[in-house]
Amino acid sequence: MQKISIILAVAVLATIGFSSCGNESLKGTSWKSNVTENENGQYYNILNFKTNTECNIISYKNGEESYMPSKGTYTYNAPSIRIDLNFVYFIGTVEGNKMTLASIDGKVTIVFYQTIK
Repeated sequence: MQKISIILAVAVLATIGFSSCGNESLKGTSWKSNVTENENGQYYNILNFKTNTECNIISYKNGEESYMPSKGTYTYNAPSIRIDLNFVYFIGTVEGNKMTLASIDGKVTIVFYQTIK
């Protein structure tokens, strides 16, 4: 009986340890992309994580909002992240205050840096 109790205690502790490992929350954080520049101006994006599953992205041109925010959903299992913004899918990683995202087709890569924790 004592062996069974010890085995159950170890199993419970292992489950608690593994379930909390690597699942930090992005809720309430904001991330800014690198600024790109061309003949039409400077562009960047702000990615906001509203809840544990909902996010939005706002695009800026010359410091002013240039498009309505795109709402989306995400899943995060540190360090991996997947974002769905109106059927545009990104996968990537979060390392400290840096997030690197790539479109599923590999045509677009965006680097974001955390601005609000």
